Amino acid sequence: MDAAIVADSAAAKAGSFPTGPKFRRYERDARQQEGSAAPAGGSAAGWAGNSEYSPREDGEYAMKAVVMAGGEGTRLRPLTSNRPKPMVPVVGRPVMEHILELLRRHGISQVIVTVQYLSAQIEDYFGDGSDFGMEVSYSVEPEPLGTAGSVRRCAAELDETFLVISGDALTDIDLGRVVDLHRRRDSWVTLALARVADPLEFGVVITDAGGRVQRFLEKPGWGEVFSDTINTGIYVIEPKALAEVPAEGPYDFSKELFPKLMAAGAPLYGCTVDGYWCDIGNLRQYMQANEDALHGRVRLTLPGRSLPGDIHIGAGATVHPSARLHGPLFIGENCSVQADVVVDGPAVIGPNSVLDRGCRVSRAVLLGNAYVGPRAMVQSALLGRAVRLGTGAVIEEGAVIADGCHLHEGSRVNAEVKIWPNKVVEPGAVVNQSIVWGARWHRTLFGAGGVSGAANVEMTPEVAVRLGAAYASALQRGDAVVVSRDGHPASVMMKRALMAGLSSAGVRAYNLASVPPPVTRYAAGALGGRGGVFTAMAAGGDSGQMELRFLDSRGIDIDANFERKIENLYFREDMRKVPPDDVGSISYPAKVLDIYLTGYLAALGSLSPQAAATRLVVDYGGGHAGQVLPQALAECGVAALSLNSARGGGGTRGEPGPAAAGLELSQVVISLHADLGARLDPCCDRLTVIDDQGHALDDQEALVLFAALAARHAGAREIAVPIIATRAVEAVCAGTGTRVRRTRTGVRAVMEAAATGGLSLAADGEGGFSFPGFHPGMDGLFAIGWLLRWLGLEDRPLSRLVARLPRPSVATETVTCPWQVKGQLMRRLVEATVGEQVTLIDGIKIHREEAWVAVLPDAHRPAVHLYAEPVDGAGARLLEHYRAIIQGIVAEAEGAATVEVD
Repeated sequence: MDAAIVADSAAAKAGSFPTGPKFRRYERDARQQEGSAAPAGGSAAGWAGNSEYSPREDGEYAMKAVVMAGGEGTRLRPLTSNRPKPMVPVVGRPVMEHILELLRRHGISQVIVTVQYLSAQIEDYFGDGSDFGMEVSYSVEPEPLGTAGSVRRCAAELDETFLVISGDALTDIDLGRVVDLHRRRDSWVTLALARVADPLEFGVVITDAGGRVQRFLEKPGWGEVFSDTINTGIYVIEPKALAEVPAEGPYDFSKELFPKLMAAGAPLYGCTVDGYWCDIGNLRQYMQANEDALHGRVRLTLPGRSLPGDIHIGAGATVHPSARLHGPLFIGENCSVQADVVVDGPAVIGPNSVLDRGCRVSRAVLLGNAYVGPRAMVQSALLGRAVRLGTGAVIEEGAVIADGCHLHEGSRVNAEVKIWPNKVVEPGAVVNQSIVWGARWHRTLFGAGGVSGAANVEMTPEVAVRLGAAYASALQRGDAVVVSRDGHPASVMMKRALMAGLSSAGVRAYNLASVPPPVTRYAAGALGGRGGVFTAMAAGGDSGQMELRFLDSRGIDIDANFERKIENLYFREDMRKVPPDDVGSISYPAKVLDIYLTGYLAALGSLSPQAAATRLVVDYGGGHAGQVLPQALAECGVAALSLNSARGGGGTRGEPGPAAAGLELSQVVISLHADLGARLDPCCDRLTVIDDQGHALDDQEALVLFAALAARHAGAREIAVPIIATRAVEAVCAGTGTRVRRTRTGVRAVMEAAATGGLSLAADGEGGFSFPGFHPGMDGLFAIGWLLRWLGLEDRPLSRLVARLPRPSVATETVTCPWQVKGQLMRRLVEATVGEQVTLIDGIKIHREEAWVAVLPDAHRPAVHLYAEPVDGAGARLLEHYRAIIQGIVAEAEGAATVEVD
């Protein structure tokens, strides 16, 4: 269950709940019903007898609360197209109403609500709060001010300790415990913390043994997850802390105020709480929150009377005797369940809904005023307010039908389809894609290689149009981006569709046609564009996998924040549509290859006669480097033999795999007595080096070679390599004045380091090299020229040079680790290594005198990766030790074993 925490306590198992005066509206409901309201999952007796959550009516925790209710809930669209997120109902009541009930139970009755998006709905529903036993006032933001900025507007009313809580999350935690810790520690700010299985979408908080906050990580990647303890957005705050928020402009608690207070030495504490917490961040979590409420996993008061079988019936609701109800269910007030209807729980039927004769509703949520016609079926779906389903209509699993839609008789909505508000589906129609856009959405779009999938199966022209429109919508209207491809027909198809999407959102495309990706990266900056995209078949082409890489204005891969922005636009189908006169143009820049070649030669400089005389064999790997590299080498006076250059328009199809191609190149180098062999991958990002004896250097050997040449000859001030690269890099740079900067793993992190300045070389340790003096993107074409230049200053063959370099010795291993265990695993590893020399740039790297070991969570698979050096002796023992620890933690988390970490 993502983003939800359920206490494993006796009270939770027994279904007991807090007591306290019911709100006035509830009292009025109770007078109309046969029994009093009882909380979900428990009896009235159990509810009244729970001392753990007893009310604080004596004013012990009396303070004001600020309820933040300005959220749009964009990831909940189309559910939130017509309502603010705090008004999304959970078992018949807005989620913010459940939050007010929680505050009231803790003796907090004075509330300031910060509102912005569709604020009138919130104000109209809650009014002055008198119907809820509260005093409610409102602070309306003219524009979004951030979490801290919105509370700052209320500063005049907050002259004593106060509580801040989100109005659009569902929780039942003991607020009193957080207040108690705050007072005991004399804290400026105390955060309510919770432990979750997947912390990636939240702010991770690391505290010391006494609870004092040591570090914040806002929405980290898996390599930055050092704990599974996250910020719930519930704070107890002193006015003096709020006074540190600037008077004007947006300001955020966790990104700005809390780091500022920590830097000043102010006391910030975290209180890890039990209970339930769910931020309802997406539609799946929304469905889960309703199910959890029905199962009693969260302490809520459900209106209406309770029937045997875990069924809750609202006032005025009628159920025909022939209807079959299977709990847990909530049927709202004034609903009509007619003859032969079947309702399978967990299900929520919102108020004033009609389930007509013979229909079936299973594991679904209906928001209210819905009509489900005779013999219609709704299976694990979500229906907005006032949705009408005609006779025999079918809604399949995972579908979302927004407010006011009318689906006529015999229509069908396929699984995972979303329909935006107020649409009409004709009789008998089958809706197999969202109206108006697309068929379905995935958990994430971007992986380590950009966006990828099976060509013309997953990566279709329809997907390309949507991706282009989403990318363009994240840019400004009128911006320009470069677009290129390899020579494969599928890449031609995808590029054309992608440019159509860019144009539809008002972004201009510079069509570079078929050029090597390093040329595209260079052109992104040289032509003054805001970014770029290139499409290519995966290496070898025969795998059938298509890759799309999105670039920023510097020609490097876009960062994780921009990826999320594109994903949000893509998933919620919120792409910009421009008027016909503003559709983006497509142009064809002239002499792009000449622009790249000019920059190449200027950055490389002249070669020595010895370098120019190098006998070189280049394997082009079936890519299009042959368009530019032979000319560049010829300009430098180098005559090279070419192998496997792209043929015609076929691109990467039919070329030998890396192993076979490497063997072929080695044999050619030996037979021709060549000095150097170089093999490019089809995208020209990566380079494999073959020495004069036909030995193919592995990626770490090549890294050490390039580092040594940079330190000896290139006047390198600083080079950048990943945290997991061999320590032989430092060894070859020692005594040369060249510094080594360690970065996060991954090609994007290395290119980002190259783009920051001050570097002469950056390498990812996997055959990718970046030369910031030319451009920060990975460039195998320039790597060949660079290697020729500096090898020309050596007085020995490449094989003898490599033999005299320290040999890298890094072992790698992958261990299975379920997604829900990753956060806990990293937290426990960090805790277990307190006092040791560790690096937390990416994952955790533990340094010992003779060895090191690193543990990195995989961002895309349920696994973690271990790296250790050396491969034998102390390194092997470290690897074995931490493999056992990880397997033990995983086994313990899955209930299979218990392990002690030491």
